[in-house]
Amino acid sequence: MRAAALFALCLAACATSGGGQGGDARPLLTPTEAPDPGALPVADVPSGRCGTILWAKSGADQVPVFRSVDDGTASMVLDGELVTLTLTGRGGETRVGIPATQAFRGEGQDGPVEVVMRATWGQSFPAGAYVSRATLNVAGSDGWERVMPVAGIAGCRP
Repeated sequence: MRAAALFALCLAACATSGGGQGGDARPLLTPTEAPDPGALPVADVPSGRCGTILWAKSGADQVPVFRSVDDGTASMVLDGELVTLTLTGRGGETRVGIPATQAFRGEGQDGPVEVVMRATWGQSFPAGAYVSRATLNVAGSDGWERVMPVAGIAGCRP
């Protein structure tokens, strides 16, 4: 029961963190020619669904940068734009209905974008599991790719 409460608290904290950057508009990562991820404005799993929230470190803050839901959608902020992604592939060990590897495709401001999440599961708890480490590979239509180390949580909301 405490693990479910912890999961709900983590999701609520991610949803209300405002990206963990407060009023500071500093970029999450150094800008490149690859699609540059930013903080999600809202990062929670909808009620009655299962999903994954992944975050990157920005200084001492954990900034939510990726959300996937078991309905086959995901979202990221890329180059300042919220991009909706659609599941195109999945594999690996599954926890709470969430596969360790997921591939997505979407349309960003500069054309198609592909995102691949590869997770290593950590400790499980009744409503989910920790993502002890993961990578997000974000590739733009121009051939540039960004690889980000992330961590997070996967679980289901009642």
